[in-house]
Amino acid sequence: MNIKSIIGICTFVFGIVANEILLMAQGVAGLKYESIPYANEMLLIAALRMFIGILLFVLGQLQRIQKTTD
Repeated sequence: MNIKSIIGICTFVFGIVANEILLMAQGVAGLKYESIPYANEMLLIAALRMFIGILLFVLGQLQRIQKTTD
């Protein structure tokens, strides 16, 4: 594995953790009939982190494959 793949995996995992924490917070706040300000925007950012993490991982793997074939 190269550094780009490792950064991609860490970014993806951080996005998943952030997403789950935000969803849990929304659920707990929903029990009290309250809303979390900017929750949708924070969930969008978490989803973008997951997408960027997957993208970095795939690019790192493609780069590794290209190096082995040369």
